[in-house]
Amino acid sequence: MDDTQQKEQQQQQKEQHQQQSEDGSHQDQSARPTGAVVTDPQVRKQVFERAVGRSNGTEEPVDPRGVVFNGQDYAYSAKALHKAWAKDTSAQSTTLGVTHAYEPPDPTVGDRDLVPCRFHVTLQKQRRYDVKLLLRYCDGDSSVGDAYVQGALYALDSIVRGCELPGAIPIDGDGGAGRQLSAAAHPVPCDSELPGVSLHWEYKFTVRAGRGGLLVNVAQRLVPAIASRTVADLARDFFVPTLRASAAGGSLASLGEREWREFEATAKNLRVLVQGNTSCAYRVVGISTASADQTAGNRRPPCLLLKAADGSECEPISLEAAEICGTQVLRPMARWQRARMLMLGYLTPTQRQQVAALGAHALGSTQSRALDIFGIRVGAELARVDAHVLRQPQLLMKEKKKDGGDYASVVCNEPPRDSGKWELASRCAVDARTLTSWSIVVLGCSKLTMPPPLVQAFAMQLVRACCDLGMDVRNTQPPVTYAMISRAGGIEQALAEAVAAGAGAGASSSSAQLVVCVLPSRSVRIYGELKRVALTVLGVQTQCVVAEHVRAHSPRLMAMVALKINVKLGGATAELAKRDGPDGLNGPHGLGDDGATLVIAADVCHTTETQRMSVAAVVGSVDTQARRFQGIVVQHPVRMELIENFDVLVRQCVRLFYRATGLKPRRILYYRDGVSDSQLRAVKDLEVRAIYRGCLLIDPDYRPAVTVVLARKRHSTRFVAEAKNDGAVKTTEFANCLAGTVVSHTVCSPVVSSFYLAAHQPDLGVTRPTCYLVLHDDSAFAPHVLRALTYNLCYTYPIVCRSATMPACLYYAHRLSGKGRLQLSSRFDELSYFHTKTQSSTATSKSSKSKNSSSIPPPHLVPVHKNIQDSMYFM
Repeated sequence: MDDTQQKEQQQQQKEQHQQQSEDGSHQDQSARPTGAVVTDPQVRKQVFERAVGRSNGTEEPVDPRGVVFNGQDYAYSAKALHKAWAKDTSAQSTTLGVTHAYEPPDPTVGDRDLVPCRFHVTLQKQRRYDVKLLLRYCDGDSSVGDAYVQGALYALDSIVRGCELPGAIPIDGDGGAGRQLSAAAHPVPCDSELPGVSLHWEYKFTVRAGRGGLLVNVAQRLVPAIASRTVADLARDFFVPTLRASAAGGSLASLGEREWREFEATAKNLRVLVQGNTSCAYRVVGISTASADQTAGNRRPPCLLLKAADGSECEPISLEAAEICGTQVLRPMARWQRARMLMLGYLTPTQRQQVAALGAHALGSTQSRALDIFGIRVGAELARVDAHVLRQPQLLMKEKKKDGGDYASVVCNEPPRDSGKWELASRCAVDARTLTSWSIVVLGCSKLTMPPPLVQAFAMQLVRACCDLGMDVRNTQPPVTYAMISRAGGIEQALAEAVAAGAGAGASSSSAQLVVCVLPSRSVRIYGELKRVALTVLGVQTQCVVAEHVRAHSPRLMAMVALKINVKLGGATAELAKRDGPDGLNGPHGLGDDGATLVIAADVCHTTETQRMSVAAVVGSVDTQARRFQGIVVQHPVRMELIENFDVLVRQCVRLFYRATGLKPRRILYYRDGVSDSQLRAVKDLEVRAIYRGCLLIDPDYRPAVTVVLARKRHSTRFVAEAKNDGAVKTTEFANCLAGTVVSHTVCSPVVSSFYLAAHQPDLGVTRPTCYLVLHDDSAFAPHVLRALTYNLCYTYPIVCRSATMPACLYYAHRLSGKGRLQLSSRFDELSYFHTKTQSSTATSKSSKSKNSSSIPPPHLVPVHKNIQDSMYFM
């Protein structure tokens, strides 16, 4: 298989059309730029096929048979394209130039004024892939390089994705990208709640290396599509709830600038045709609200701002005059549309299996030239694999005696163990804390919109939930303060006043233990600044609640808030029972009887608000049961996934564990999240060595056993359990896998010890298992022991009454990386990210914004306050 890099350059001869008028003057028609690179995949495919298909006796002929072009930068062939490449297999730099004349329709002029274009296509041989080596890799031959395998799989991906499914719906302006919408006969039923939008399944096929052979992963997602409608109709559907509640008769002219700015995000980048000029396609670049700002007696809907293909701006047109051309993906949608589509996307296991089977059957039955060229045959049926279910661990909580005596330990998750859930009814936390001094602060709401009796009623319900959990709440009527946060520094001042009020209400505490913050909305700007002040300035634990939940709260919500408060104060919800079972697990969680196992987890967060910073978070256990963790947050190079100075962070985790337990870890179990296939080797070479270096920094003779496990959630592999058939009656029903289902063959990596674990059962949809890869293991864990240990750690997440999808330490690292991005040296609500969203689009405001942003130094991370650095404040 030859992998050739294709570079296209457009070279157009400049032509001047001189038209002489009656008075003898001349006009020069502007020429299109020369040497431009073509980016449209459809045009690139057409030019490539015509250029390579020439066989008119040129000096360097190309065999056009057996060529597949992905529309971007790479073409693949089953044999050598050039005669020199066939003779000399070592030639890697042979190039071939082909020039071909092509006349595409110019979108800026009419059909009669087509301008001839000449394209220059350059082919350069890159690499040859042997399928036999790839099959050897699938059989477990690790001598085949990872880079070689990734390149071969990428080539197969491009070939498979180039297949056109029977009855597929093409997406306008997105040809050649490998996207496949399901046929019109199989869309998801769309009721009247989503008018004008057709929902279809988009299939994406990925070739994976499995154990014993190659597999095709069929991923599908729900995509909203629109076609043959005016932009005005699209706007009416977008504002359905607003127009129904409007007193102006449901007219678009009654909407304000704020509503139209929300619709602008949906209309942007749509390709439209203008009435009266259907041969010219324009792209929407924005909405002008000049018409909406007129007087109430003469208000009209705003106009669309369009741009032609050559980049020139056009005159604004009305929404009624713009018609959407072709079938286009609608993105983003209104909030109510997204919520409705999300509910439609929750399929039962049987429905999910049917949708995936449709995609697999379409790919297996397609008559694709690309598959025939390379001799690829794809099965039309979904793969069947065997699985086994792990034994559920015993989870201990406390149960109060009926006579009012002391608490007694009780197993809270007795069989049946189908779902991995348990109830809090009549049970208390295994380690419940005392809450002495606390207060409530209401931000952004006045006493009229949030009356004090309503807040006090919420406080009483919260106190009751905490007491049901076993906590001792000394102050059942906390002080309530109100603060408006519109002024600069208002959040810091309001939080400081709430801390002072809570300290004064406590019996003996010098400072408040907790501040419950009622936020007006889910604004990231307000939440980020509040957490920044609490974590870095005041050093106080905070628990945020949205105002709508204060007005209408459920017992389930109150129980979850009580669980989080107890954990932040140093408590624990449940613990795993010690057992000596036949699976080889000893001690709590299976970490060993000596308790000298340190559990570390790490994650990297690439921040959105700062845009110039990444945050690395590392958490380490500080007890022998891996129940309590402390975290470390460091600033990281932008968009870098590997953790720098990891040896120093490991040394700090070992010190914290020794300080809390008095034991020197004999084993280190390291869980890592967010690593792709291309970074496996780098993680194994850099971060594993960093762990050993961190131990050597403590003692030159200290070398504990290290086990490194990578966890992945971002994949499209799904498993559904086939229903048992009773007698001669065969059913086609499927169900979710039981909690603890493990798949360790067929679909797993052929050269790395790996397994899929479904540790939970979802309430909606289909279970997404977590893929685990064991990169390094000095402890010589038996495969079934490491799987059971990982499954046990999924039951230690303290703020839910069910098993989590991953070990709790990975959730801690993820939450800490999200909270760590808030530990900034400057105010979070003053970041340029928020000013860009609210700033006007005028040239004056843009220039002033650029001047101000250049004078403000970039923010950096600061340590968390010493008052809370030893707690699990990130919960």
